[in-house]
Amino acid sequence: MNHDELNEQIFSILSRNARTSNREVAEALGISETAVRKRLAALERKRSAKLTTLISVAAAGMEASAFVRLQVKPVHQRAIAAVLKSNEAASYVALTTGRFNVTALFNAATRVALAELVHSIIQPLSGVHDIEILETVAVVGMRLDVTFIRDDR
Repeated sequence: MNHDELNEQIFSILSRNARTSNREVAEALGISETAVRKRLAALERKRSAKLTTLISVAAAGMEASAFVRLQVKPVHQRAIAAVLKSNEAASYVALTTGRFNVTALFNAATRVALAELVHSIIQPLSGVHDIEILETVAVVGMRLDVTFIRDDR
């Protein structure tokens, strides 16, 4: 399934209010509820889109959040990203360009727990050359626009 205009319209509605029912989306777009359900299911099955909920780190009882950027040997990049993705503290993992080629967002109960994660789990990974930690001190805004993922490797 292509990321066509109808898919973008469906996600545009859901990005404004994620609790909008498939029936309401269908009515707004003049299509059947089944068509909406099938499109969303196909996009999720192909890992082209995922509907999720964002929760404030503080509201979840966490006091530490940081972007951890890694300089990794390219041959180890995907394997290290997979290890990071499997960690329950990771809320985001991406392959990136530039000096730091793997970036992850980690949330932890305390700063000590975050440091322990970096020192005992991330730093010993084979292929990691350098680590940069950017601790979040305040979130001043967040865009909840639709983002289409075009490569699920």
